[in-house]
Amino acid sequence: RAMKEGSCVRVCEVSPRSAGVSLKAKVVRVCVRGKSELARADFAACFADVLIGDDTGCILLLAAGAQELGILSPGTSVLLRNVSIEILHERMRLTIGRWGSMEVLEPGLTCEVDLENNLSLREIARVGESKGGSSLR
Repeated sequence: RAMKEGSCVRVCEVSPRSAGVSLKAKVVRVCVRGKSELARADFAACFADVLIGDDTGCILLLAAGAQELGILSPGTSVLLRNVSIEILHERMRLTIGRWGSMEVLEPGLTCEVDLENNLSLREIARVGESKGGSSLR
């Protein structure tokens, strides 16, 4: 299915309330959690923190399972569809939900990733916590 030109957001446009967005990004680093480097070939039960970005900034992506982790390697460009922001320990990260998808982008992005603008390092303050939920600023 072809995407309309301009339907992807830039990394710098992602906010705590972002949901169902699409973006193109380059993989900078993959940190598999709970497995040694030697066991990296068995991705079935793995999770990884993947730093991805474009020329406007970078953010962590939570990737899971063989299908996602199998295509993520540094330098690879990906198209993420229908991803959302999750707040963990007052920090933002992207997640791919049930209806989301990821595919290798060919040709890849040629830009240098802006590592100075790491959205996952910014603390997201929760204000007005109550039974009904919270609001983010």
